[in-house]
Amino acid sequence: MSDPPLDRALHENDIAALKRLAFSPGGYGNNEVRQKVWPVLIATDSSLKLLGNNDPSLRSHRDKGQVMLDVDRCVRRLPAEIPLIRRRRYQQQILNIILQLLIHHPDIHYYQGLHDIVLTFVLAVGDKVAYAVMDMLVEHHLRDFLDANMTRTRLYISFLKPLLTLLDPDLEEFITRSQCYYFFSLSWVITWFGHVIQDNDIVMRLADAFLASHPLMPLYLSAMLVVSRRDEVLSLECEMSCVHSFLSNIPEDLNYEKLLTQAWDTFQKFPPEKVAKLGSISMSSSITLMNYPRLLRQVEGTMLPVDYWMWVGLGAIAAAALAVMYHYMTSTK
Repeated sequence: MSDPPLDRALHENDIAALKRLAFSPGGYGNNEVRQKVWPVLIATDSSLKLLGNNDPSLRSHRDKGQVMLDVDRCVRRLPAEIPLIRRRRYQQQILNIILQLLIHHPDIHYYQGLHDIVLTFVLAVGDKVAYAVMDMLVEHHLRDFLDANMTRTRLYISFLKPLLTLLDPDLEEFITRSQCYYFFSLSWVITWFGHVIQDNDIVMRLADAFLASHPLMPLYLSAMLVVSRRDEVLSLECEMSCVHSFLSNIPEDLNYEKLLTQAWDTFQKFPPEKVAKLGSISMSSSITLMNYPRLLRQVEGTMLPVDYWMWVGLGAIAAAALAVMYHYMTSTK
């Protein structure tokens, strides 16, 4: 189905409009559109190629056993009507993508939950586009989760406490007093909610927003999700296991469109720098946050209007002509 604003944004290479549309009701709406838009949002390398199933580097990779175990378990997220042969094909595609990412980026380490994000992308845009998008994400949005230890993952999650302090001090004080320590949100952010939301359409719709925005947007959405359950949380016994168990289980009937709008508004009101200052968080310790400006430059560089390149070309031609004229005039004196 045609979407005039989206079609126009794609035709005019309007990255700002594409990002705004990610937060409009329904996001990009369908997977055909996502195949076109997602690579643009993350400035993917179109020359990337997936290795074949029998490539020796995939077959012998040290992490293959662990990744296979996780991929085998993620079959629960595949729609029930998908036949067995297609399920196995999806699983093989997810396995290949993850192993190739580990080969292509030797400085990263696999974590349990990465397979959930890859599954979301494979279902939405197919394995080739999914690999190209993931190849960028492991260097940017997801990079802090891919260390050999969880130091930077904990740093990422640590933004939630000061953000909740800004949004609802009483709620934040209750959660802190329960000694819950906010690790209930771990599986939310490191899987882009793929591990905790059963509806794949919702998970893909959230991915629209996450790809179009700051790497901390999953955490801002997490904050809004917690605030939306404020009254229920405050009625609980202020005890770690009770609060952690309640918050870890996300209801199926949440209004994610409303939560995304609130997350975007909150991001504008309380940007990461303000949150980091309140929480005494060192943003420079985050590879993800330090790499984000570079990603923005890459995206903007691929999305400059056609007219821009026309004027660049004309400018180059004019500069060359002036250089020739100058050389001719000085050489004839």
